[in-house]
Amino acid sequence: MFVTIFFKQMDSLQQRQYEQLGDLLVIIKIILVGCLIFMIYNLFKALLVMNRNDPNKASMAKFIGRRVMISAFIVILMLVGIMTGVITPNPRPF
Repeated sequence: MFVTIFFKQMDSLQQRQYEQLGDLLVIIKIILVGCLIFMIYNLFKALLVMNRNDPNKASMAKFIGRRVMISAFIVILMLVGIMTGVITPNPRPF
């Protein structure tokens, strides 16, 4: 009920901006989930390289380095999302 009253009070421009913000939030969530899946893939790829211990193949540091870079990208993306207001963090519990 509150949502319908809220949308009735907004004019069409505000309603379009609210919908675009929701679309942007979905895009950011898809990017974050994709990055997390890529991190897990690199983690297991590094595990396989470590267990094989083949000097002719790529080193484990390559995959761990990718994982660290993706982690930094995720943190930066979340900070930008919070600072722009696209992502709203949970309120403080106290």
